[in-house]
Amino acid sequence: MLSHAAQLAAADTLKNTLFSVHMYQVYQDYNKINSYVTRFLNEQNLPLIVGEFGASHQGEHVDASSILRVAKAQKIGYLGWSWSGNSDCCTDLDIVKNFNPNALSDWGTLLLRSPNGIKNTAVKASVFLDE
Repeated sequence: MLSHAAQLAAADTLKNTLFSVHMYQVYQDYNKINSYVTRFLNEQNLPLIVGEFGASHQGEHVDASSILRVAKAQKIGYLGWSWSGNSDCCTDLDIVKNFNPNALSDWGTLLLRSPNGIKNTAVKASVFLDE
């Protein structure tokens, strides 16, 4: 994406493309996460979201706390992966246990309740403010 995002964006006549980076094992520290996001935003000047990430993946650490911190600082969105029901290889990505919203996993607690998590940073979309 760092090399070809502008070319792809130019092909979108509606100017409606959102770029998504999936941050897993390669993103194990704040500097690497911040560097990628900052470089993309500065060099490409295009919309970016962290489209998938977890606190670990297939037994390897992912610095999810730093992903949340960078997303907040850079004012970009993110999607923690995933609600529940991952296969044996990836149960560490389940936000809740057995599809139960009252049974957060450690990953779910970090994503939803940490200082830079959803509960503490989410803002209602402006299209819903009049309701």
